[in-house]
Amino acid sequence: MDNQKQRVQHAIWVSGIFLFAMWIPFILDFSFDLNLYRFGVYPRSLEGIPGILFSPFIHALKDDGTYLHNLAHIVNNSVPIAVLMSLLAYFYREVAIRVLVGIILLGGMCVWISARQNYHIGASGVVYGLVTFLFLSGTIRKHRSLMGVSMLVAFLYGSIVWGVLPMFVDVSTSYEGHFWGAVSGLALGYYYRKEGTQRPKYLWEMEEEFAEKKGLEEEVRFNPETGQVLVNYVYKHTSSDNDNGYAVGENSNWSTPSVGFNSYSTEGELTDLDNLGDLGDLDDGSNLDNGVDDDFE
Repeated sequence: MDNQKQRVQHAIWVSGIFLFAMWIPFILDFSFDLNLYRFGVYPRSLEGIPGILFSPFIHALKDDGTYLHNLAHIVNNSVPIAVLMSLLAYFYREVAIRVLVGIILLGGMCVWISARQNYHIGASGVVYGLVTFLFLSGTIRKHRSLMGVSMLVAFLYGSIVWGVLPMFVDVSTSYEGHFWGAVSGLALGYYYRKEGTQRPKYLWEMEEEFAEKKGLEEEVRFNPETGQVLVNYVYKHTSSDNDNGYAVGENSNWSTPSVGFNSYSTEGELTDLDNLGDLGDLDDGSNLDNGVDDDFE
């Protein structure tokens, strides 16, 4: 319960700080006419390099002497940022900050290299990056809770895919920022696929990994009287093995069944596990459980 409370607090703080960093420049520019759009990404120019970092926090480009258009711009970005950033910080706490910074920097650099020469501002690219990261990460990890997040993101924001195509957006919209933000999210989702929360492993998966690491092979025997299935792991045969199952020769790796470990199963349910040995060398041990998903409960 305490862990869940900490995750919720962390998610609120991360999304809240990012929203604060978006709205303060907008309010200051509205109040003092600072023309902060100049700190956006301006492709292939030295003055546009700082915009790689600052552009997601700027929504203050004037439109016909009013800020109505820009107010709609920042509001439309704030809602998905609040939702997606909270999901990122809650379910991917271990990598959330690295993913966020990666989306901003990688997407911004690609916009600076390839986009039209105009000022590119706004957090839309970050939104696209978060959508693709959350969707891909939950899908490839095959984690029950994270796959649920993927489906939620697809349901809520799946239609934004059209925003990466220039024929479906207004000429004043940075479809390049959308596109490179989405690509950055996909790249980071794949890069960090083995970090953070992972799918819990079942005992039979633990056994198979242990056997593979130790060079064991599986022998299955059925006892019709008790209805039990004996799964015996023993060292693999070599070309010099004899018929009795004992090692012969210096280089043989065959031994008696007693050096392996046994699992007993009745009607498919694992009921006993003998001589399993040390499982500490399988990953970090944090996900080697009985298949119970308790990460977010």
